[in-house]
Amino acid sequence: MAAAYTHTDPEQTAKSRTYQRHCRGEAAGQLRRLHQAQASGVSERAHAKEVGIPRTTMRSWERRRREGRAQGIPEFFQTEEGVEWVSRLVWALLFVMSLRCPAGLRCIGEVLELSGLGAIAAGSFGTMQRMAVTLHETVDDVGAELQQELAEQCAKRGPPGRITVCEDETFHPGVCLVAVEPASNFILVEEYAERRDAKTWTAAVDKVMTGLPFEVVQSTSDEAVALKKHAKEGLDSHHSPDTFHVQHELVKGTSLPLRSRARRATEALVKAIAAVRKAGEMLAESKRTHRRRGRPKNYVKLLDQAERAERRAREVAEQCAADQEAMSEAIRGISQVYHPYDLATGAPRTVDDLAASIAESFEKINEIADKISLSAKCRKRVDKAARVVDSMLETMAWTHLEMQIRLSVVEPTATERSALERFLIPGRYIGLAAAKAQTADKRYELQLVSDRLTAEFEAMTKDWSDFTDARAAELAKVALGCAQAFQRSSSCVEGRNGHLALFHHGLHQLTPAKLRALTVTHNFHITRADGSTPAERLFGLTHAPLFATVLSRLPMWPRPAKKRSAQGRRGGAKKAA
Repeated sequence: MAAAYTHTDPEQTAKSRTYQRHCRGEAAGQLRRLHQAQASGVSERAHAKEVGIPRTTMRSWERRRREGRAQGIPEFFQTEEGVEWVSRLVWALLFVMSLRCPAGLRCIGEVLELSGLGAIAAGSFGTMQRMAVTLHETVDDVGAELQQELAEQCAKRGPPGRITVCEDETFHPGVCLVAVEPASNFILVEEYAERRDAKTWTAAVDKVMTGLPFEVVQSTSDEAVALKKHAKEGLDSHHSPDTFHVQHELVKGTSLPLRSRARRATEALVKAIAAVRKAGEMLAESKRTHRRRGRPKNYVKLLDQAERAERRAREVAEQCAADQEAMSEAIRGISQVYHPYDLATGAPRTVDDLAASIAESFEKINEIADKISLSAKCRKRVDKAARVVDSMLETMAWTHLEMQIRLSVVEPTATERSALERFLIPGRYIGLAAAKAQTADKRYELQLVSDRLTAEFEAMTKDWSDFTDARAAELAKVALGCAQAFQRSSSCVEGRNGHLALFHHGLHQLTPAKLRALTVTHNFHITRADGSTPAERLFGLTHAPLFATVLSRLPMWPRPAKKRSAQGRRGGAKKAA
C-alpha cells in the first residue's frame, strides 16, 4: 500500500509549517501501537512524543474508532489488516467492473451501500471518478513496463519472431483501429484515429512494433483497399483474405433470390393442395345430392387436373429446396477445402488441389445461379467473391513457403523434416482446427486425427538414438508455429470490436486513457484455460500479475466524507453565494 505523504499549504510556506496526512492503514497501525503502549503503562503523551505524532491527531483517530463502533462497524474493519482488506476489495471491484465488465461507477457505489461497506469506504460518484482515473493511469503505466520488460527478455533469446496481424476498424462513432496477433490473441493496436487510410494504419503499427522483437510477415483482413495497401506497401508483408467475407458475399448474392423462389413455390404448393381438397369435396357433394338438369360438371376430371397440378407444384418446391441446400453446400465447401492439410487424413493440400476444389464449388454456384436467372446486382456479389480466389491460392502457396522458412531456423535433418511435414505439423494444425469446430462430434473427430498423427510422430522418434527431450520440445514449438502460420480468418478482431461496443454502449464515450487500460487488461490479465495471458503466449515468458502489481502502487481507498447537517449545508450554500 502507499505510504504516508506530506502536503504543504502554500499559505503557510513562509511560516515553515508542514501538515502531515497519514493514510488509513498507517493510522490504524499507530492506533494499535498506542493501545499496546498504554497497556504496558506508557502514557498517551509520552507515546505521541516518541512516535512524533500530535496527541490531537491520535485522539481524533480514537474518536473516529469509537464512532464507528457505535455505528455497528465491526472492530476488524478498523484495524490495519481490515483497512487494507477493504481497500483491496474496493479496488478489485473498480478494476473488474470498469475494465472487465461494461458497468458504470454508480454500480460500485451501490454495491458498497447495499453491503454496508459504504460506512468505511467512500462510494460517492466523485470519489469513484477520481479513483477510476488513478486506476486507469496506473494500469497503463504498469502495462507499458511489463511489455518493455518482456520485449527486452525476448530479444535476448534469438532473432525476431515472425507474426501475423489481423486488422479491422470499429466506430464509436470515431474511427478506432484494432490489430490483434491471432495465435496469442495479443492486442497490438487499439487506438482512435482521424482517418483509416493505409498511411494511418502503417503509422499506428510501426509505432507499436518499435521495440518489439517481432516482424510482421502476414496481415489478415477483409478486402478493404486501404488495408491491402497497408499490408503490401506499409508492412511489406503478405495479405491473406478473410474466408468469411468470401462466403458472406456469396450468401448475400444468392440467399434472397433462392429464398424468394422457394417461398413462391411453397405458396403455389399450398394453393394446389387446397384446390385438390376443394375438388374432392365437390366430387363428394355431387354424389350425395340429386343431379340437376343439364350437363353435369366432370368433377372426376377436375380432381385429376388438381392432383396433377399438385404433383407439379410439389416437384417444383422440392427442387427449390434442393437448390437451396446445394448452394449452401457449395458455399460451405469453399471453407471446408481452404486448409493447407486434408482434415481427414493430414495429407498436404497443394495449390492445384485447392484451385480444383474451389473451382468445383464455384461451378456449382454458377450453375444454380443460371438456373434461377440471378439478377445483375446479385451476380456482381458472386463475381466479387470469385475475384478473391486468386488471393486464397496465393496465401496457400505463401503458407507452404513460410513453413519452410520457419523449419530452417531449427536446421532439421532430412529425417526430422520428413517426420515434421508428414505427421507433427499436420497434427498440430488439425488440433487447432478441432478447437474451432462448431459441434462436439466434429471436434472429437478432428481431435482423433490430430492425436493419431502426433502418436505416429512420437513412434517414429523413438527409433532415433540421438533424439533428446530438448530437441523434441524445440521441434514441437516450431511445428506449432508452422501450423499457426496459416490464417484464414480475422474473427479475433471482430470479437474484440464487439467487446468494445459493449463498453461504448454503456458509457457513450471511451476516453483514450480508458481504451489503453482496456488493452492492457486484455493483454496482461485475461487468461485461457491453461492460465496463460496473451502476453505470455506472444512472448513465451511469464510476467508479474497485473492486478497485484497495480494494487501495490495505488493509494489506500479513502474513507467516506463526514455527513454535514442540513444547517451546515445551508450555511455553506449562503457563503458560496
